[in-house]
Amino acid sequence: MATKLDDQFTPGGRLIMGSLTEKQTKDFDGKLIPEEKQRYFFGVAVPKDAPGIKEIINALWQMAATDYAQVPLVMAQINLGLDAKDFAWKVSDGDAQTYDKKTGQLRTIPDYMKGCYVFKFATNFEVSACDVNGNDINRADIKNGDYVDVMFNATTNGKMDDTAGIYLNPNAIRRLGYGDPISTGMSASQAFANRAASVPAGATA
Repeated sequence: MATKLDDQFTPGGRLIMGSLTEKQTKDFDGKLIPEEKQRYFFGVAVPKDAPGIKEIINALWQMAATDYAQVPLVMAQINLGLDAKDFAWKVSDGDAQTYDKKTGQLRTIPDYMKGCYVFKFATNFEVSACDVNGNDINRADIKNGDYVDVMFNATTNGKMDDTAGIYLNPNAIRRLGYGDPISTGMSASQAFANRAASVPAGATA
């Protein structure tokens, strides 16, 4: 039986990706997700020096190590911590370098991820929301860039191969303060990378 961590709370962080109001229709490789498997997904960047952050990550490690103690190949990945390539922690190091699969180029680390752990939440259900004073608000009123904390539970996913990992299931989100909006869509520079410009006659530089 899978271990479950209930009533966990992230320290204050910043909502940096995903949507509280629209289910994710494509995976991280751009492939369409079947409608019956689409979920609400969002990511929160929490400073690495936030009070309580090490305790949360340690609790997630203990949960995973308990459930996979008898699966040596998975435990080998768990023992690598957040550096594991074949264990889905759903928590990533915001300072870790990643590559764009299409271009093979190193991705630029956004400022809002530097010095943070990024918690990635997913759920089939609409998440309730409140403001810093405890008043219920429409979750649509919280935008990417705002400062938030999240109540969640965690479980292992039960898989025994290189897709093993954990789930972070959000229960509620609280807006702690407003922040500058963050756009998570493709930038124009990314869209036109490696594509030569064909300038019409008569255009001036």
